[in-house]
Amino acid sequence: IYLRLLQRFRDALTPDQAAFIFLAAWLVFSAALLVRIIANGAHRGSARSRLVFYTALAALLVMAAAGLQYGLHWRYLTSTDSAFVVAEKVDVTSAPGTDSKLVTLIHEGLAVKIVETRDGWVRVTIPGVGLGGWVAADLVECI
Repeated sequence: IYLRLLQRFRDALTPDQAAFIFLAAWLVFSAALLVRIIANGAHRGSARSRLVFYTALAALLVMAAAGLQYGLHWRYLTSTDSAFVVAEKVDVTSAPGTDSKLVTLIHEGLAVKIVETRDGWVRVTIPGVGLGGWVAADLVECI
């Protein structure tokens, strides 16, 4: 269940959007830090000082979330768990096993990404499409 939550978090934004949000939050954080340094404690304890502090804190949290999301994208896109379909036609099912619901049909030579392995079955996704499911492990060959 945690992997699904991480996948949903990762897929909420594109890598470009995550990078843009990270940079925007970094600019806000830097500006708040600069205001804090320039003020040099002149308004310590005031509402303005608290606003600058909480703005910097919020920007830091947004930076952390966007950085994590971008890192998840990077790991997913650069992982070496790639494979090719070696059978002429392969049924992709919703769960491991031959009695599971058919999700789609894929053909020989299609590049897929292996997400999970379980008892002679692999969960694959089709890069760029996002569609995927379970196939018998002997029907795909790792690169």
